[in-house]
Amino acid sequence: MIMTVMFCAYIMIYKMGAGANQKVATQWANVYNDYLAGQFALVGNREGSRTTIFKDGPSDYFLYTSGRMHVQFAHWCLKLKPRCDPVTYLTSFLFSLIGWADPVKDRANISVTLDSNIKNRFVFAILDKSIAKDKYKKRFDLSKLTKLATVDLPTNLEVYTESQKLAEMVVAGQVSDILRRSSGLEMALVTYLPDFEPENLKLDGDLTVQVVYDVENPESASLFELPLALADAVAKLHMPVDVQNKLKKNIDGVAKAYAKRDAEDRAEQLAKKKAEAKRAEADRVKNLSSSEQRKFDEKERQREKKKELKKRTKRA
Repeated sequence: MIMTVMFCAYIMIYKMGAGANQKVATQWANVYNDYLAGQFALVGNREGSRTTIFKDGPSDYFLYTSGRMHVQFAHWCLKLKPRCDPVTYLTSFLFSLIGWADPVKDRANISVTLDSNIKNRFVFAILDKSIAKDKYKKRFDLSKLTKLATVDLPTNLEVYTESQKLAEMVVAGQVSDILRRSSGLEMALVTYLPDFEPENLKLDGDLTVQVVYDVENPESASLFELPLALADAVAKLHMPVDVQNKLKKNIDGVAKAYAKRDAEDRAEQLAKKKAEAKRAEADRVKNLSSSEQRKFDEKERQREKKKELKKRTKRA
């Protein structure tokens, strides 16, 4: 009886939570429908003049857009609270208290992949100060290439960049205006490298813009425009020679470190193969008959004599 009641209660909570998340996602898509329609040729699943947001799970929703200058495509994702799963909600909340998970919030996570013909390739981030140090340490792209910069922005934000001058160029115009009139930003990132340390370094990855913010914040609405503002700022950058040289020096340093590690790995593998071959040869010799061992020893002596003769010839 108790199990039946608990099961029914869980089903009811699930349906109510899923319905609440669907309502949040639908309202979010409706608010920005006209903006996206004015920016992109293709916007998700159009039904008349409205856009239907795709459901990717009880707490995950997304829109796909394409057909815009400077942009290949973009994903506009909502990562909502697990309202339909009280167990996940509770564990996520508890883990967030000890730093094992992000605080439980309704978040927008927007990813824009820029045109491949954009030559400006660099790593740059604007982070909320409360999570900045942790993000910086955990992300490969930020920790390897960027440093904290001083930029005139709201005090709750920190900028990590490969060049101070580059930061000042990116955080200007519309980007600066949006950041000053909004609140709730957690991360705005420009990168072409992975967030985790890869086994092999590849420098031809897509240049992307990623923006994460708290949609529950009443002053976060204008942050929806930040991804495309950053995309346009990056595409239109005219970098001075000194900034270009700085960026090249930064990535060359990372590439050299990988080349050194790869050379050390190859040397280690070669040494292992030689050691294995030597052990196999020793095992083979042990199993030879007495006459075969004498022949083998004689061949080894002759080989050593030839090596010694070559050494003497070179010294002469």
